[in-house]
Amino acid sequence: MAIFEPITLSRPNGLSIALSRFGATWLSCQIPLQQPREILLGCQIGDLSMQAAYLGATVGRYANRIKDAHFSLNGKSYHITTDQDSGHALHGGIDNFSYRLWEVSERSDDHVTFFLHSSDGDQGFNGDFNASVTYTLTDDAVIIDYHADCDQVSVCSLTNHAYFNLGQAADARRQWLTIPSERYSPIDTTGIPLGDLISVADNPFDFREKRQIIQAFDALLADDPTSVGFDHDWYFGDDGKEKVVCELQADDESLAMTLRTTQPALHVYSGNGLSGTPNRSGGTYDNFAGIALETGCLANSPNRQKFVSECMVSQNKPYQHRSVYQFDW
Repeated sequence: MAIFEPITLSRPNGLSIALSRFGATWLSCQIPLQQPREILLGCQIGDLSMQAAYLGATVGRYANRIKDAHFSLNGKSYHITTDQDSGHALHGGIDNFSYRLWEVSERSDDHVTFFLHSSDGDQGFNGDFNASVTYTLTDDAVIIDYHADCDQVSVCSLTNHAYFNLGQAADARRQWLTIPSERYSPIDTTGIPLGDLISVADNPFDFREKRQIIQAFDALLADDPTSVGFDHDWYFGDDGKEKVVCELQADDESLAMTLRTTQPALHVYSGNGLSGTPNRSGGTYDNFAGIALETGCLANSPNRQKFVSECMVSQNKPYQHRSVYQFDW
């Protein structure tokens, strides 16, 4: 199998996805409307290794940010590689999992499992670490199962970085979003959480009722002119149960997606920095062309005493989570 050759799964009803070993990436998702509709941002295969927006990629060891690219465990300090101007680690370091060639360890008509080994010291993280990501396609859903273990006590948060645009509008902020969470994590200008979680009530982060993203976006910028958009966590708790963390609808409400997960948090990124990212037609995307809905642990959990237990991984405590993207058309 060629390194970048797409792996396709399809159902008799026409629902299909394409995957790649590179970054264990979710390349494409075609919904069988009267005219099949692509709902994921993507690029030409030759651009996959060069784009920096993590289009559909599996990111880790630690998705999201770690403050100052540093954390401590059991009295030892660990420094993660970073090329961020902020000095923070993003998505697991410079050469994170999205840039790795994963092995296909299992494949059938309805699922594909990718496997990756990460050695002790890789990007600064401790322990020999094994990760697997399984994509399963049903008649109306894409299921992603994550599993990881480590021979030392370490940290882990794996996610998929797909960008969604369920409709036909070029600006994905025209979509409608519901997030049934009462708490979110405020951040500083570098994306690092500020203190504890706070209520979403009476502010732009309240998506408990269906809301058009651009309306909340405009309210966010009105409240904070220094903001560039959403790049925030909403918290649901670490009970290990599968729960609905968001519902996304096309701008014309012709298509909907419900996202359920066992992960404790949902990170919403409104595509604020997508400008210049290569697209499938040989051109480039503009900012806000897609919305990333990333399930995982809260940002900087390794340095937040209240949440560090949620991102711990070891041989005795494997990391095991599921995210389900269910479509209604």
